[in-house]
Amino acid sequence: MDMFVTISVDKYSFPSGHATRAAMVCRFVLHHLVLAIPLRVLVVLWAIIVGISRVMLGRHNVTDVAFGFIMGYMQYNVVKYFWLSPLSAPALFAVWNQ
Repeated sequence: MDMFVTISVDKYSFPSGHATRAAMVCRFVLHHLVLAIPLRVLVVLWAIIVGISRVMLGRHNVTDVAFGFIMGYMQYNVVKYFWLSPLSAPALFAVWNQ
């Protein structure tokens, strides 16, 4: 069985979940980890390659992937807004550290 033989893009392919998660993970890693420039470039390239692979394998249209990237970026902004850290919620962390 050839793993690259696929069925055509179906009507339920919008947006690309792979691209959404790749964009969100990319933003998360770049925001929360201190990485050297070459590693930062690799993380961004990984996310882009995930999107390109979905189109090349015929599972998504370009618009599915593009909107998936936009959606992943927006999802990370929501996560960042609600992110609890010792700086944003000192009382909560004080209770946990007792």
